[in-house]
Amino acid sequence: MIELAFDRSTGAIVISGKVAGIQTDLILDTGSPWELLVPYSQALEAGWIEGTEPQYDPRFVERRAVRVDKEIDFTFKGTKLVFKEVVAWDLDNFRGGAYPLLGLKFLTRFRTEFNFARSNIRLHKLASEPSFPTKNVRAVWLHPVRNDALLMRAGIDDLFGWFIWDTGAETSILFRPTIEKIKRAWAKRLKWNEPMEHTLTGLSRLSQDFVVPELILSGLHPGRRSPGIKVENAAFSGIDFPEHQAGLEASCGLPLMGLINADVFDCKRLLLDPDYSCLWTAK
Repeated sequence: MIELAFDRSTGAIVISGKVAGIQTDLILDTGSPWELLVPYSQALEAGWIEGTEPQYDPRFVERRAVRVDKEIDFTFKGTKLVFKEVVAWDLDNFRGGAYPLLGLKFLTRFRTEFNFARSNIRLHKLASEPSFPTKNVRAVWLHPVRNDALLMRAGIDDLFGWFIWDTGAETSILFRPTIEKIKRAWAKRLKWNEPMEHTLTGLSRLSQDFVVPELILSGLHPGRRSPGIKVENAAFSGIDFPEHQAGLEASCGLPLMGLINADVFDCKRLLLDPDYSCLWTAK
């Protein structure tokens, strides 16, 4: 079992450690499909991608992405992990700086237990059975875990659709087509704040923050039943970002309503179980 402390003061889940011997903050990002992403500028300076022609991530056409032909290690308090699938991504100006990302393919190696009360993460081997509460536990079934994204069904009023669970997001996001639908149905119930500039992956977009009175995280799963999870007064940002939405939908193969970050889960502990394609939550 590996235990990592994290900080959520910015909304995203941030941990500290050494990447290739360099002390840095990393974002634990379930919205990133790779094992490890390192800043393009860092990889270029270190000579990891010298002479390599950049590719472009279809979800972010402005962003260069280059596979690193080198194993990179991550060290945290004496624990060393080696990454064989490393991508140098044009992360400069992301969240105001250049941060490496621990992505979804890394997390599918483990059962990942998020303890929000203690601000730590425990990574359990898939063959192990972590200790987890048996009372007051609710499950959210996921679309079968793939390397592209963690997809869950969620509903606002009677409007249900697919969302990406993204721990690297500073806020939960609804895409503009979804906002237009719920505005008509909930015009008097949504609590809107003033429009503001919002930065998503380094690209500034005008957004408007608001609160959804009731969000249902669906328990839909083949052969299993769960009432799902009801979240009251869930905070979202509405962003008109059609190229980002189109790229994500092409990658996932499903239409998307938006992204849900870690803040939505009002729980003390959360277990991501890739074996059973589910999130378990416990108070």
